[in-house]
Amino acid sequence: MNNIILKYCVLFFILSISNPEIRKLIARAINKRYTSTPTNTIPPVEIVYLNKKASAIRAMESREKNK
Repeated sequence: MNNIILKYCVLFFILSISNPEIRKLIARAINKRYTSTPTNTIPPVEIVYLNKKASAIRAMESREKNK
C-alpha cells in the first residue's frame, strides 16, 4: 500500500515540475518562505546616511541663497 502511495507522490512531483505554472507557484512559495525582506529595501543605516547627506546639501544651498 505504501509503495503505491509513494509511486503516486513521485508521479505527481514529476508532473508538477514539468508544468511551468506550477513551477512558478513553487518558486514563489519558496521565495516568500525564505526571504524575510524584499531585496529592494534600503537598510536603516543607509537611510540615516542619506538623510544626513540631504540635510547637509540643504544647509549648503540655504547658505548659498543667503550670500
